[in-house]
Amino acid sequence: MLALSTATMIFVLGMPIMALPVLFREIAADLDLDLVQIGAIWGFGALTGAMFGLFGGVAGDLRSTKSVIGIACICSGLVGASRGLSNSYAALALTTLLAGMVGSSIAINVHKTVSQWFSARSFGKANAVLALGFGLGTTLGSLVSASVLSPWLGGWRHVTFFYGGLSIAAGLVWLFSPSAPAGRRAEKTERVLRDFRDAFRRVLPLSAFWVISLVGLFYGAASQGLTGYLPLYLIEVGWSQVSADAALSVCNAASVAGVIPLVMVAERFAVRRRLLLCGALVMAAGLLLIPAFPGPSVWLVLIVVGFFREAFMAVTITYTVQVAGIGPRYAGTALGISFAMSSLGRFVSPPLGNALARYGPGYPFMFWAALAAAAAVTILFVKKGRETVATA
Repeated sequence: MLALSTATMIFVLGMPIMALPVLFREIAADLDLDLVQIGAIWGFGALTGAMFGLFGGVAGDLRSTKSVIGIACICSGLVGASRGLSNSYAALALTTLLAGMVGSSIAINVHKTVSQWFSARSFGKANAVLALGFGLGTTLGSLVSASVLSPWLGGWRHVTFFYGGLSIAAGLVWLFSPSAPAGRRAEKTERVLRDFRDAFRRVLPLSAFWVISLVGLFYGAASQGLTGYLPLYLIEVGWSQVSADAALSVCNAASVAGVIPLVMVAERFAVRRRLLLCGALVMAAGLLLIPAFPGPSVWLVLIVVGFFREAFMAVTITYTVQVAGIGPRYAGTALGISFAMSSLGRFVSPPLGNALARYGPGYPFMFWAALAAAAAVTILFVKKGRETVATA
């Protein structure tokens, strides 16, 4: 089950998502898009994720997560592939919105599934493997989508068809995958969460949940802005297309290298909070250094920033699920709300940041650095006692 979940993170989420930034130059030339429109497209999927992700999370609490994931993967593949039929900005925006709507519940329910199959002691490590899979997918997506797949398949439109086919295949596998262990199935048959109102009533009063969700919102918004704008910025300041794509791939690859060791250290020595604080500060500093020194030093900055990125997200997800009062039973609802908040930040961040490029290509990075700094400040309100929390 962990292998299937990790493969989903690679081929259904990671690769298709990070294909867009490296294909934006080709898409913009084909559809005549400006920089703000590109930023909006990069954020539109997150908008519908904010609107529908929480319902996908509650659906996973009420129904079989494997069915929810399977159906969502198939629908995401169909709608994602339809982006390749777009002939205008409006059409691309609409299909991106729809893709975000049907795909937003996949990650939430994958994490919930893992929480059903692994004990609280092992959940953090399993989360790290999922984050590694997502990081590997983003690395491959940014590395091969524009330089390999687009020339091989005949353009960016056919790349979207290719990724849509992968998502549909993954959905079929999920529909025929094993059910959760017997003990976890019993929880489901109890129908603990009778409706949306009851689910929200159990999660919303938890202050620790809101604090860690705000951390994810600010950090996710900063990360979204960086990944969407970086290739365009590097080309603007004189880098080649291949080098700009490779720079984003290096950042993603660093996240793959860092996620397992950093999460293991955080779990072993109970320093999750310190890891989050360090990761947020590194993101803020890196975003300021990229426009200040746009030469070869960018490689080093991206490696350091990337090294913390997926580990940061894995730890925030673990924190969310293990907040006292949530646990595996209400993980779908909690992650749905948390992901919805993060998605709002990811939607607003790219177009706002990209709009600042009119004053100079480095100004968007300053905006996103401020968001990362806000994440660091919010982390100070995460209680130290939350290193070990409820498990059910």
